[in-house]
Amino acid sequence: MVLKDAGGLVKLYAAVNVEQYNLVSTAATLEDCLDGYKALFGEEENPLPDPTETTVTLDITDIQRIVIDGNTYIYLFGDGGNLYRAKAADHEEMLTLQVGDNVTLTVIGKEIQTCAKAE
Repeated sequence: MVLKDAGGLVKLYAAVNVEQYNLVSTAATLEDCLDGYKALFGEEENPLPDPTETTVTLDITDIQRIVIDGNTYIYLFGDGGNLYRAKAADHEEMLTLQVGDNVTLTVIGKEIQTCAKAE
């Protein structure tokens, strides 16, 4: 769906699963929105053949908390459509993150291993 402001200008795109309405992806472009939605289901177009641990710095543009099979997952979105996720029970410190925060993540593929908020 298209999300518009009061003046009718397109601000964001959103994809919502009609069966599990808590599965949501939002982004500034339709392509990024669909890529984020596919990533929620592990359907990446270009998966890494053998993911290795890497460190990334991310300015958070959106945060989604989604319950899947009784487990809460935190999805962090960054500039350029970057998307990373972590199980909330394993990373309770991430529950305090807000849009605009700068974080350093250690990730394997899209899975967050460690998260440190910049001071």
